[in-house]
Amino acid sequence: MNMIYMDDKGVTRRRPLSRIGMAKEYIKDNYARQLPLKEVADAVDLNTSYFSNFFKLKTGKKFTDYLLDVRMDHAVELLCDPRTKIYEIGMLVGYEDVVSFGRAFKKKFKMSPRQYRENVIF
Repeated sequence: MNMIYMDDKGVTRRRPLSRIGMAKEYIKDNYARQLPLKEVADAVDLNTSYFSNFFKLKTGKKFTDYLLDVRMDHAVELLCDPRTKIYEIGMLVGYEDVVSFGRAFKKKFKMSPRQYRENVIF
């Protein structure tokens, strides 16, 4: 995997992503479904235990917390559209049921998705 960037002369360049960069890209591309740690570790060709410790060391977050953050960031974007039902948002960000989504959302924001939509967004 490569990262595309522009150098100081305005020339587009490619640079190989680090393993953590590759993992973050993989998570970003696959957060909307069940995404076990082992799958991401395999995607970046690392042992699961080593990857877990390495990810925490490099990002400052556990894999599960990082995945939660990615999912919740997308959930907040989706909550801005009042036509999208909360259970649909949960499914779109990787939760199989609305209860699990609501629990995860409340863990991060200290309020339900409905309360967030009513009090923060609108």
